[in-house]
Amino acid sequence: MSDTETRQAVNTGTQTTSTTNVAVEADRKLKRELSAFDLLGLSMGGIIGSGWLFAVNAAAAVAGPSVILSWIIGGILVLFVALVYAEISGMLPRSGAIVRYPHYTHGSYTGYIMGWAYLLSAVTVPTIEAEAVVGYAASYIPSLTQSVSTVFGTVTVLSPPGIAFAFALLVIFFFLNYAGIKVLGKTNTVVTVWKIVIPILTFIFLFAIFDKTNIGSLPGGFFPYGASSMFLAIPTAGIVFAYLGFR
Repeated sequence: MSDTETRQAVNTGTQTTSTTNVAVEADRKLKRELSAFDLLGLSMGGIIGSGWLFAVNAAAAVAGPSVILSWIIGGILVLFVALVYAEISGMLPRSGAIVRYPHYTHGSYTGYIMGWAYLLSAVTVPTIEAEAVVGYAASYIPSLTQSVSTVFGTVTVLSPPGIAFAFALLVIFFFLNYAGIKVLGKTNTVVTVWKIVIPILTFIFLFAIFDKTNIGSLPGGFFPYGASSMFLAIPTAGIVFAYLGFR
């Protein structure tokens, strides 16, 4: 190695160490406001959300009854990603995991890409959730949505009252986050309990009226659209999007 390369390597190492020290000092100023139960609630609440609910319908349309296996396979695949984050976070307990850990493991360029990608997702998710809430509410208040004819056919969009409702929800989301992580965490814990109880009761009810002849009567049986559709539903129908709430 030449003298120039040696100096560059030393400078790079010094910069990395300096950046790490700054990050460590910044983390020490953070307050531990969330309990383990609150953190579990944030993770579960991120998974059992609009992605989970909408993906059930979308994935079933793609894979039919075999969508059950799609959810299992998708969960196993995402579990490997989650275990990597768990391992690294145990070794290096730092804030900003979704951006910082890729920086540690794959370099600053990867961290830069992940930072921008996460920023875009963080900006769009609140609007997606607000639209999802309005979509649910439209079942009881039909005036919140309207049908519009396009070149792709008739689609359902938010009506002016629906847009106003969605905007009001975004304002509520803003102040809920602005109030601080402690308020957000405690509020989310209560909501998560409700989000777990309702699906469990729904599962019990559906299994109580389950009729196995509905599966056998479908053309193609358990794989009406072929075995490949079982895998196609994982990335295209929202299954991975739902599971990634663990972050």
